[in-house]
Amino acid sequence: MRMQKASSVVALALLCGLAGGQDSGSAPPGEVDRLSAGGRPQSAPASQPWAAARDKLLEQLSLSLTPEQQAQLRQLVDAQYQAAENWIRQHQKELDDLRAQLAGAASDDQRTALGEKLAKLQAQQRELSQKLHQAIGEAIRPFVEQARQEGARAYAELVARAHALLRLNLPAEQKTRYEKILKDAGARSEQTKNPKEMLGIMRAAHQEVRDKVLTKEQAERFDRLLAREIEFQRMRYALQFMELPREQNARAEKILRDAYTRTEQAKDVHEESAIQRAARQEIRQNVLTGEQAEKFEKFLTREVHGAQSQPAGRSESAPGSH
Repeated sequence: MRMQKASSVVALALLCGLAGGQDSGSAPPGEVDRLSAGGRPQSAPASQPWAAARDKLLEQLSLSLTPEQQAQLRQLVDAQYQAAENWIRQHQKELDDLRAQLAGAASDDQRTALGEKLAKLQAQQRELSQKLHQAIGEAIRPFVEQARQEGARAYAELVARAHALLRLNLPAEQKTRYEKILKDAGARSEQTKNPKEMLGIMRAAHQEVRDKVLTKEQAERFDRLLAREIEFQRMRYALQFMELPREQNARAEKILRDAYTRTEQAKDVHEESAIQRAARQEIRQNVLTGEQAEKFEKFLTREVHGAQSQPAGRSESAPGSH
């Protein structure tokens, strides 16, 4: 969860850098001021200098963006910055004329009048920058939210997998073997820094552990433990993702802890599933508001797109069922 929050922060920081006019091809807010000191305004570049920052932003959001969505976001960003370039081109001659007039101003009155024109241009440019920031922010917000949700779901499953394997309490010889597999997978996943790819790597590693290290009976128990852990971790991460007030979160956490204890005592997976469903329903009805409950269910019912290598032994799309 912490890594996904960091990814979203990077994305938002890139957004602010883009929308703030940095390397955008438009004159930064101080550029008009420098004209009055005799500096020459920069001409609008022929290329799109914001493209590199835009593509880096898209890379940060690649967890959840389909190719069509990437194209849509790229088009939205490009359109906004093209508008900024157009503004500079439209006012370039006026800026050049003001520079020349300022250089030859013969009186304070002339300099004052020209200064007022510069101030007006500066106000227009500031307004353009604010509108640009707002437009890109509105365009990117749904994508950032989707990326954060999928990252949280991925981390919920990663935590669930670690818990399920530990709860098997395997002998030392088996533990040594599975730790080597997971250590190698962990080293590869650390190179990606992408929750979707990390999850795919760890799913494949756990499948290898299941096939090469566990006995048939252990594998069946692992499947049952994993289904239980995934369901509870998803609910827990869904609540964390919504950033509920402390009192609400404490009530929901108590429901989850009590339900988890009961599932450990359940006689079969059907009873476990019933306990999980009851806990989920109790949180929705007795803890969350209507809007919160809708977000809670949306988080729980969506899968992590693009994360491959789910275990062959059991479907994880419906935890707790055979």
